[in-house]
Amino acid sequence: MAFRIVQTLIPAPHGQLESVLFLPRDPERILIAMHPHPLHGGTLHNKVTYALADAGRETGHLSIRFNFRGVGKSTGEYGETFGEAEDLLAVLEWCQTEYGPLPVTLTGFSFGSRTLLNFLRNYAFKPEKLVFAGLPVTFFGLIPESFLLPAPALFIQGDQDEFVSPEAMKQFLTDSGWQSHQLTILPGCDHFFNRHIHTFKHQVCDFLTT
Repeated sequence: MAFRIVQTLIPAPHGQLESVLFLPRDPERILIAMHPHPLHGGTLHNKVTYALADAGRETGHLSIRFNFRGVGKSTGEYGETFGEAEDLLAVLEWCQTEYGPLPVTLTGFSFGSRTLLNFLRNYAFKPEKLVFAGLPVTFFGLIPESFLLPAPALFIQGDQDEFVSPEAMKQFLTDSGWQSHQLTILPGCDHFFNRHIHTFKHQVCDFLTT
């Protein structure tokens, strides 16, 4: 599918959010990808974030990845996932203004997936699908959630993830009582899916097309 790479600055309450789009000619769906921890080098150029966006591109989505507040050309300051959830809201509102109310898949890697949880807890938005890559349950000391997932969700991580074991993730999902989800554990993978990024993207593509 033909597409253009577009770099743009999306308006936000604190100023702007640096963004990169994979833009098809006639977008029918949108995928937004969020990057890992901004205080530990996370940016929109992170390879897992890129892979999420590229999976969206390959499956016909208009894919957007953006820098959270205080990263790159994005204004503002680190917001402990609460401010970053507001950034996601700003991107969503911009998408609806520019492209209309298209179905949206929300994805995040590591801190980005934690931000996605915070967004779903605090904003009434119904996405088409959700992807949580390397959700750092142990690192953030997450407790079971009390809300229901508003869309089918893929939780994907490596069995060698340094920040969450498969057992901890399974327990978190069980205790949260979420029904509409898929847990995929990739063997031999660490937190950043090193040497397995193509397998990771393939799994995400499969989820987006089913």
